[in-house]
Amino acid sequence: SIQYRITDEQARIPLNFFAEGDAGARTRQVNLLGRLPGFRQQTARDLVARRWDNPPRQPILHLGELHRFEGFDPGQNNEQIRRLESLVSVHGVAVNVNTASPEILERLGLSSQLTSQFVEFRNGGDGGDGQWGTGDDRVLETAQIRNAFLGWAASPEERTLIGQLTGTPPMLVGNSSFFRVEV
Repeated sequence: SIQYRITDEQARIPLNFFAEGDAGARTRQVNLLGRLPGFRQQTARDLVARRWDNPPRQPILHLGELHRFEGFDPGQNNEQIRRLESLVSVHGVAVNVNTASPEILERLGLSSQLTSQFVEFRNGGDGGDGQWGTGDDRVLETAQIRNAFLGWAASPEERTLIGQLTGTPPMLVGNSSFFRVEV
């Protein structure tokens, strides 16, 4: 028998989401990376600069490349990379809210209350037992995300963040295009 596992790469934060944008988008990207383990603010700025300032806009192709940045010691690289593997991906340019873990949503800056409300919605009526694929599960299409999250947002700051995460290009989407298949 053959065993396999399919992983949604867009259930994690994409390191290569640094597309075109204004200075505010650049600052948001640096702040997001700064919330990840192992990323100092300077490391985050350097990675964003690699994507924005240095033609040909070089993407990170594998997590091992992070050792080239300040704060990622090649001697400790394996441990630092292991801590990031469940949080980030080098594939995709947005996070699929329908498959992202609560930790990922909170790392994007969403409050634990807002994240809990969304996860409760997503789980449907099964009480959040974590079982995927039950008949009552719900998903959001990309076009629905902004209004749904704005309905759950409790503060003006959350509303602003949701506007930023669902702007153009959106950081939050309702579908995935990148999957890893392990056999």
